[in-house]
Amino acid sequence: MEIIDGCLWITYTNDPENPVNLGTIYEKAQGTEGLAYYPLPDGTYGVKAGTTLYLSHVEIPTTYNGKAVTQILSDAFTGAGNLTSISIPDSITTICDSAFYGCTGLTSITIPDSVTNIGEWAFYGCSSLTSLVIPKGVTSIDAYTFYGCSVLTSITIPDSVVFIDAEAFYGSPLNSITYEGTMEQWKAVVKAHDWVPESLLFIACTDGIICLTHDVVTDASVAPTCTEFGLTEGSHCSRCDEVFVAQETIDAPGHSYESVVTPPTATEDGYTTYTCSVCGDTYTEAIIPVAFTVTADNREQVGYTEESNENLIIPAIFRAEDGTWYRTTAIGEGAFGDCLDLISVEIPQTVTSIGAYAFSGCTALEWIRYTGNQEQWDALAKGSSWDENTGDYTFKCAPTVIDTLPFTYVVSAATGLDLTGVYFNFTATEAVTLLITIPAGTSLSTEASNSYTTDGNDNILPVNAGETVTLNFWSGTTIYTGVFTVAVSEPEAPDDCIDGHSYDASVTPPTATEDGYTTYTCSVCGDTYTEAIIPVAFTVTDDNREQIGYTGENGENLVIPETFQGDDGTWYRVTEIDYQAFTSCTNLATVTIPAGVKMIDTYAFSGCSNLTSVSISEGVASIALEAFSNCTSLTSITFEGTVEQWNAISKDNNWNFNLPATEVICSDGVVSLY
Repeated sequence: MEIIDGCLWITYTNDPENPVNLGTIYEKAQGTEGLAYYPLPDGTYGVKAGTTLYLSHVEIPTTYNGKAVTQILSDAFTGAGNLTSISIPDSITTICDSAFYGCTGLTSITIPDSVTNIGEWAFYGCSSLTSLVIPKGVTSIDAYTFYGCSVLTSITIPDSVVFIDAEAFYGSPLNSITYEGTMEQWKAVVKAHDWVPESLLFIACTDGIICLTHDVVTDASVAPTCTEFGLTEGSHCSRCDEVFVAQETIDAPGHSYESVVTPPTATEDGYTTYTCSVCGDTYTEAIIPVAFTVTADNREQVGYTEESNENLIIPAIFRAEDGTWYRTTAIGEGAFGDCLDLISVEIPQTVTSIGAYAFSGCTALEWIRYTGNQEQWDALAKGSSWDENTGDYTFKCAPTVIDTLPFTYVVSAATGLDLTGVYFNFTATEAVTLLITIPAGTSLSTEASNSYTTDGNDNILPVNAGETVTLNFWSGTTIYTGVFTVAVSEPEAPDDCIDGHSYDASVTPPTATEDGYTTYTCSVCGDTYTEAIIPVAFTVTDDNREQIGYTGENGENLVIPETFQGDDGTWYRVTEIDYQAFTSCTNLATVTIPAGVKMIDTYAFSGCSNLTSVSISEGVASIALEAFSNCTSLTSITFEGTVEQWNAISKDNNWNFNLPATEVICSDGVVSLY
């Protein structure tokens, strides 16, 4: 047997030359049973709803009776209010007039690219249809095609469309259309004068936006900074980017610097700090003084005037009229030779050499003072006869100043030094007691608020916070030997609390997962120890719920504590919410369940009719029968753990009986309750 042209033929072995036609074979349609098929002049079939008119989903087959199904006929599904989706095969080329007229439940439809014609009124009144892509072969959108599609907000039109007829989208809330061609192609599409719905704002083409109604936004002005340009205020359309008022560039004005000079000193270079008065930008330039040697030709620059009875102070640092900074480093040969009126001179410690005959012949000279110490003066290079034929002058160095603790100064007979001119300066940042040790035969005085003189003993000198003490060791002209020391006196050791410690307590409370502890520290000797705080497990009941903060006030937002301390000082950890603990507490508005709670028992919150939200910690392991039943206002349930942890909780099937909440929001997703 074989099928030829839809007919079944049989060939008998005893008469192979004469096969017998047994009749036409009709294949069973593959689509939804009940569809009605109608033959078309071209030998294909059209389709209508038939007895599927009340179904929610319909699948149209590719073929019927071996022939292609090519059309969805006029009024095919008119009034099919239950129809929410339909599968259209790529054999369909035409959707005829009013094919889906009044299909109010149709929410989505995928039209294959095989469709080239969509008739008038085809989707009229499809009031649940939100989006649609018109296939690429369609050349026109007929009148009223999408009339009354009251929630249609998104539609894609191919560049094959050349005509849009009257009121094609009337009554739809379309605010944008996606067009798969260029702006130039869109402008070439012929459109009936009233094709466009009032809601349409713009058409998004492949090369830009065509706005029907501009959304004008203000481009805020940007003030220029010292280094970056600014912009004037402008405006443009947020949809198509058309500029209405162009922003103009405002040039950066540059910095406006003000300078502050920190002059160089005898030992440090100086610097100039430049600060912009507008933006605060700052930078510095170093001032490195030029080494200056005083000579007979330039000594006026360091202040020499040739006046009678002159007392000259040679500056360590000075600034010339041209703004150059100098540091005096040498007094040249014969610099002040035969200056007969020079009475005294101060030489700065910056000077490292004095040339020959520098002060020779200064017969009136009474004083030479050097601002460095004796050791520095001895190291200073001096030329021959630098002070020849001068007056009988007195020489004085600056005292040796030491300001660190502990201070030790050793004097031996071999050094040939005495302590005259050796100073110790100390400023206390906190109240301390100084221990001062000096050898017998020497003396010590202090220049502080309390006069102090001692001889040959260990001495205690209290110093208040912020007070400065100056110690001047002296011994007249006699050379004494020995070790002089200044140190902070150590406080007396504590008595080890022989009569008992005096402890202060500091409590670190327990948490849902950790025990607490109390730290005891002796205020006398610092001895310390700790005691653990191990909370007692606490089950919330309707008799003790006030202990965890429940007040019974209307609109109460109850946050159940992880731990709490009872009136008797005992610490508790909340681990369970007992049977009917909060049943019918209609005052409750929100509840937060802490991490330590493992069990929410039967009817725990049943009937809390004003409870709107619940937050459950990730530590909960069990939710019992009707724990939240009849909480008729409960719309928000938050779980602090993951979806996997929520699913692992043991939950009675009716734990959420009669709840409006439809989902649980977890830290990594949402779980549906129904």
